[in-house]
Amino acid sequence: MDIELLQFPHSHFNEKARWALDFKGISHTRTDLMPGPHRRRIQTLTGQTATPVLRIRDEYVAGSARIIERLEHDFPAAPRLMPVGAESRSLVLEFQRHFDRVLGPAVRVLVFAAIIDDSSYIPKLFASTQPLAKRMVYRGMFPFMRKLIAKGNGLDRDDAVEQAERLVVDNMATLERYARRGAYLVGGAFSVADLTAAALVAPLVDPNHPDMKLPTPMPASLAALVTRWREHYASRWVLDIYAKHRSREIGVTL
Repeated sequence: MDIELLQFPHSHFNEKARWALDFKGISHTRTDLMPGPHRRRIQTLTGQTATPVLRIRDEYVAGSARIIERLEHDFPAAPRLMPVGAESRSLVLEFQRHFDRVLGPAVRVLVFAAIIDDSSYIPKLFASTQPLAKRMVYRGMFPFMRKLIAKGNGLDRDDAVEQAERLVVDNMATLERYARRGAYLVGGAFSVADLTAAALVAPLVDPNHPDMKLPTPMPASLAALVTRWREHYASRWVLDIYAKHRSREIGVTL
Protein backbone atom coordinates (compact mmCIF):
# COMPACT_ATOMS: atom_id res chain seq x y z
CA MET A 1 0.00 0.00 0.00
CA ASP A 2 1.26 3.49 -0.88
CA ILE A 3 1.53 5.30 2.48
CA GLU A 4 3.33 8.59 3.18
CA LEU A 5 3.62 10.53 6.43
CA LEU A 6 3.94 14.31 6.04
CA GLN A 7 5.63 15.41 9.22
CA PHE A 8 7.89 17.65 11.25
CA PRO A 9 10.96 15.85 12.60
CA HIS A 10 11.22 15.88 16.42
CA SER A 11 7.60 17.03 16.86
CA HIS A 12 5.82 15.13 19.63
CA PHE A 13 2.40 14.99 17.94
CA ASN A 14 4.11 13.74 14.78
CA GLU A 15 5.93 11.21 16.95
CA LYS A 16 2.57 9.68 17.86
CA ALA A 17 1.92 8.86 14.20
CA ARG A 18 5.49 7.65 13.57
CA TRP A 19 5.35 5.41 16.62
CA ALA A 20 2.01 3.89 15.62
CA LEU A 21 3.25 3.16 12.10
CA ASP A 22 6.47 1.59 13.39
CA PHE A 23 4.77 -0.35 16.20
CA LYS A 24 2.38 -1.87 13.68
CA GLY A 25 5.19 -2.59 11.23
CA ILE A 26 3.52 -0.62 8.44
CA SER A 27 5.82 0.19 5.54
CA HIS A 28 5.72 3.88 4.70
CA THR A 29 7.75 6.83 3.54
CA ARG A 30 8.19 10.09 5.44
CA THR A 31 8.36 13.57 4.01
CA ASP A 32 9.88 16.16 6.34
CA LEU A 33 8.34 19.62 6.23
CA MET A 34 9.55 22.86 7.78
CA PRO A 35 7.31 24.87 10.14
CA GLY A 36 6.05 27.99 8.41
CA PRO A 37 6.68 27.06 4.78
CA HIS A 38 4.59 23.91 5.32
CA ARG A 39 1.35 25.83 5.74
CA ARG A 40 0.35 26.29 2.09
CA ARG A 41 0.93 22.66 1.16
CA ILE A 42 -0.93 21.20 4.14
CA GLN A 43 -3.78 23.71 3.81
CA THR A 44 -4.23 22.75 0.16
CA LEU A 45 -4.26 19.04 0.96
CA THR A 46 -6.37 19.00 4.14
CA GLY A 47 -8.07 22.37 4.69
CA GLN A 48 -6.07 22.96 7.87
CA THR A 49 -2.39 23.59 8.66
CA ALA A 50 -1.36 21.12 11.38
CA THR A 51 0.82 18.03 11.03
CA PRO A 52 1.02 15.05 11.02
CA VAL A 53 -0.85 14.16 7.85
CA LEU A 54 -0.99 10.61 6.54
CA ARG A 55 -1.50 9.97 2.84
CA ILE A 56 -2.99 6.58 2.05
CA ARG A 57 -2.94 6.33 -1.74
CA ASP A 58 -4.81 9.52 -2.73
CA GLU A 59 -6.57 10.10 0.61
CA TYR A 60 -5.26 12.37 3.37
CA VAL A 61 -5.86 11.88 7.09
CA ALA A 62 -4.91 14.79 9.38
CA GLY A 63 -4.13 14.60 13.10
CA SER A 64 -2.38 11.95 15.18
CA ALA A 65 -5.56 10.60 16.82
CA ARG A 66 -7.38 10.22 13.51
CA ILE A 67 -4.31 8.63 11.93
CA ILE A 68 -4.07 6.03 14.70
CA GLU A 69 -7.79 5.32 14.44
CA ARG A 70 -7.41 4.82 10.68
CA LEU A 71 -4.43 2.49 11.12
CA GLU A 72 -6.36 0.42 13.65
CA HIS A 73 -9.21 0.09 11.14
CA ASP A 74 -7.15 -0.58 8.02
CA PHE A 75 -4.59 -2.96 9.54
CA PRO A 76 -6.54 -5.28 11.87
CA ALA A 77 -3.88 -7.99 11.65
CA ALA A 78 -1.12 -5.65 12.89
CA PRO A 79 -0.39 -5.32 16.63
CA ARG A 80 -3.29 -3.53 18.26
CA LEU A 81 -3.13 -0.22 20.12
CA MET A 82 -6.78 -0.30 21.21
CA PRO A 83 -8.15 -2.78 23.78
CA VAL A 84 -11.00 -5.02 22.70
CA GLY A 85 -13.21 -4.44 25.75
CA ALA A 86 -15.57 -1.46 25.54
CA GLU A 87 -14.75 -0.14 29.03
CA SER A 88 -10.98 -0.33 28.55
CA ARG A 89 -11.25 1.15 25.06
CA SER A 90 -13.28 4.08 26.38
CA LEU A 91 -10.69 4.77 29.08
CA VAL A 92 -7.79 4.55 26.61
CA LEU A 93 -9.49 7.02 24.28
CA GLU A 94 -10.20 9.37 27.18
CA PHE A 95 -6.52 9.36 28.13
CA GLN A 96 -5.61 10.13 24.52
CA ARG A 97 -8.12 12.98 24.25
CA HIS A 98 -6.96 14.55 27.50
CA PHE A 99 -3.26 14.32 26.75
CA ASP A 100 -3.79 15.61 23.21
CA ARG A 101 -5.81 18.60 24.39
CA VAL A 102 -3.92 19.48 27.57
CA LEU A 103 -0.51 17.87 28.04
CA GLY A 104 0.78 18.01 24.47
CA PRO A 105 0.10 21.73 23.93
CA ALA A 106 1.50 22.59 27.36
CA VAL A 107 4.73 20.68 26.70
CA ARG A 108 5.04 22.44 23.35
CA VAL A 109 4.74 25.86 25.00
CA LEU A 110 7.50 25.09 27.51
CA VAL A 111 9.84 23.73 24.85
CA PHE A 112 9.30 26.56 22.38
CA ALA A 113 9.66 29.13 25.14
CA ALA A 114 13.09 27.63 25.80
CA ILE A 115 14.24 27.74 22.16
CA ILE A 116 12.33 30.50 20.38
CA ASP A 117 15.08 33.10 20.80
CA ASP A 118 17.79 30.84 19.41
CA SER A 119 17.99 31.60 15.70
CA SER A 120 20.13 28.55 14.98
CA TYR A 121 18.50 25.83 17.08
CA ILE A 122 14.98 25.75 15.64
CA PRO A 123 16.35 25.45 12.06
CA LYS A 124 18.62 22.67 13.37
CA LEU A 125 15.63 20.96 14.98
CA PHE A 126 13.24 21.15 12.03
CA ALA A 127 15.38 21.54 8.92
CA SER A 128 18.35 19.25 9.52
CA THR A 129 17.09 16.68 7.00
CA GLN A 130 16.63 19.26 4.24
CA PRO A 131 19.17 19.93 1.46
CA LEU A 132 21.87 22.45 2.36
CA ALA A 133 20.38 25.24 0.26
CA LYS A 134 16.97 24.89 1.96
CA ARG A 135 18.61 24.80 5.41
CA MET A 136 20.46 28.02 4.69
CA VAL A 137 17.34 29.76 3.36
CA TYR A 138 15.27 28.59 6.34
CA ARG A 139 17.86 29.80 8.82
CA GLY A 140 17.97 33.15 7.05
CA MET A 141 14.19 33.42 7.08
CA PHE A 142 13.76 32.36 10.70
CA PRO A 143 14.13 35.79 12.36
CA PHE A 144 11.26 37.02 10.17
CA MET A 145 9.12 33.95 10.99
CA ARG A 146 9.82 33.94 14.73
CA LYS A 147 6.61 35.75 15.71
CA LEU A 148 4.49 33.51 13.48
CA ILE A 149 6.12 30.36 14.88
CA ALA A 150 5.76 31.65 18.44
CA LYS A 151 2.06 32.35 17.92
CA GLY A 152 1.52 29.01 16.23
CA ASN A 153 2.99 27.24 19.24
CA GLY A 154 0.98 29.02 21.91
CA LEU A 155 3.40 31.72 22.98
CA ASP A 156 1.18 34.67 22.04
CA ARG A 157 -0.26 35.18 25.56
CA ASP A 158 1.57 36.85 28.44
CA ASP A 159 0.66 34.05 30.83
CA ALA A 160 1.27 31.21 28.36
CA VAL A 161 4.39 29.80 30.01
CA GLU A 162 3.00 30.10 33.53
CA GLN A 163 -0.20 28.32 32.55
CA ALA A 164 1.68 25.62 30.63
CA GLU A 165 3.92 25.02 33.63
CA ARG A 166 0.91 24.41 35.86
CA LEU A 167 -0.65 22.02 33.38
CA VAL A 168 2.55 20.02 32.91
CA VAL A 169 3.08 19.74 36.67
CA ASP A 170 -0.50 18.55 37.19
CA ASN A 171 -0.41 16.07 34.32
CA MET A 172 2.97 14.64 35.29
CA ALA A 173 1.58 14.08 38.78
CA THR A 174 -1.37 12.24 37.24
CA LEU A 175 0.96 10.14 35.11
CA GLU A 176 3.04 9.29 38.16
CA ARG A 177 -0.05 8.21 40.09
CA TYR A 178 -1.15 5.83 37.33
CA ALA A 179 2.39 4.61 36.58
CA ARG A 180 2.87 3.60 40.21
CA ARG A 181 -0.16 1.32 39.92
CA GLY A 182 1.27 -0.78 37.10
CA ALA A 183 3.42 -0.87 33.98
CA TYR A 184 0.64 0.50 31.76
CA LEU A 185 -2.03 3.16 32.12
CA VAL A 186 -4.96 0.87 31.22
CA GLY A 187 -5.00 -2.85 31.90
CA GLY A 188 -1.95 -5.00 31.47
CA ALA A 189 -0.89 -4.15 27.93
CA PHE A 190 0.65 -1.32 25.94
CA SER A 191 -2.00 0.85 24.29
CA VAL A 192 -2.52 4.19 22.60
CA ALA A 193 -2.85 5.70 26.09
CA ASP A 194 0.78 4.82 26.90
CA LEU A 195 1.97 5.77 23.41
CA THR A 196 0.29 9.18 23.61
CA ALA A 197 1.59 9.99 27.08
CA ALA A 198 5.15 8.93 26.25
CA ALA A 199 5.29 10.67 22.87
CA LEU A 200 3.90 13.94 24.19
CA VAL A 201 6.26 14.02 27.18
CA ALA A 202 9.27 13.05 25.04
CA PRO A 203 10.54 16.61 24.37
CA LEU A 204 10.95 17.09 28.13
CA VAL A 205 12.98 13.93 28.67
CA ASP A 206 15.03 13.55 25.46
CA PRO A 207 14.62 9.79 24.86
CA ASN A 208 17.45 7.97 23.17
CA HIS A 209 15.58 7.35 19.94
CA PRO A 210 16.59 8.75 16.54
CA ASP A 211 13.14 10.22 15.89
CA MET A 212 13.10 12.31 19.08
CA LYS A 213 16.68 12.66 20.31
CA LEU A 214 17.30 16.40 20.58
CA PRO A 215 20.19 17.88 18.59
CA THR A 216 23.20 18.98 20.59
CA PRO A 217 24.42 21.29 21.86
CA MET A 218 21.07 22.41 23.26
CA PRO A 219 20.41 26.00 24.23
CA ALA A 220 21.07 26.39 27.96
CA SER A 221 17.39 27.04 28.65
CA LEU A 222 16.33 23.81 26.92
CA ALA A 223 19.06 21.78 28.61
CA ALA A 224 17.87 23.10 31.98
CA LEU A 225 14.26 22.16 31.15
CA VAL A 226 15.24 18.61 30.19
CA THR A 227 17.49 18.21 33.23
CA ARG A 228 14.68 19.36 35.48
CA TRP A 229 12.08 16.93 34.17
CA ARG A 230 14.18 13.88 33.34
CA GLU A 231 14.38 12.68 36.94
CA HIS A 232 10.63 12.89 37.58
CA TYR A 233 9.06 9.49 38.28
CA ALA A 234 6.68 9.92 35.33
CA SER A 235 9.63 10.75 33.07
CA ARG A 236 11.39 7.54 34.07
CA TRP A 237 8.18 5.69 33.19
CA VAL A 238 8.18 7.44 29.78
CA LEU A 239 11.77 6.39 29.12
CA ASP A 240 10.90 2.81 30.11
CA ILE A 241 7.94 2.80 27.69
CA TYR A 242 10.29 4.01 24.95
CA ALA A 243 12.82 1.30 25.76
CA LYS A 244 10.18 -1.45 25.70
CA HIS A 245 7.90 -0.41 22.87
CA ARG A 246 9.54 2.13 20.54
CA SER A 247 11.05 0.26 17.62
CA ARG A 248 14.11 1.68 15.92
CA GLU A 249 12.84 0.41 12.57
CA ILE A 250 11.77 3.65 10.95
CA GLY A 251 10.17 4.72 7.70
CA VAL A 252 12.20 5.99 4.79
CA THR A 253 12.54 9.78 4.94
CA LEU A 254 12.39 11.53 1.59
